[in-house]
Amino acid sequence: MGYRRAVDDGVTARFTVGLVGVALPAADRAIYDELTSQIGHRHARLMQRYQLPTASFGQFIQALNLLASGVGSDAAGASEARAYLALLLERRRLLGDTPAKTRTLAGLAPAIAAADRSIVFTGSIATAESAALALTALGLRAESVHSRSQPRTAARCSGVLLKVICR
Repeated sequence: MGYRRAVDDGVTARFTVGLVGVALPAADRAIYDELTSQIGHRHARLMQRYQLPTASFGQFIQALNLLASGVGSDAAGASEARAYLALLLERRRLLGDTPAKTRTLAGLAPAIAAADRSIVFTGSIATAESAALALTALGLRAESVHSRSQPRTAARCSGVLLKVICR
């Protein structure tokens, strides 16, 4: 059964997806740009020295993780791969934890309130919890749901008790 038929038959939910860009504060933007530059330099060095696959991101990351583990590689290669992964993680944290996301989310509260239910994808557990608190403070029934959530939280999400799930 295709998605169109599933919607027509009423066996799946209708949904709308919205992507909202968030402008980083100048200081965070400078850090982001520096991390991106370092990632680029390390990527070029890794590709030149270790010929990691480029066919897909998944294959690249798999080979990078193998190199970082030290299995079948020299210590310098493992160190270089770990440094690259650390830079990726640091940039992801910067993007995931910026307070600008919470401010932007507050501006979206009227649209969220007008929707039947919403899911807010945040990128980290801390940001999901912060988003749920911010939306709750604005009068919306919101909770974060993530790998550390209690089972009862997921049960509440399947009913009509919550307006917003922050992941």
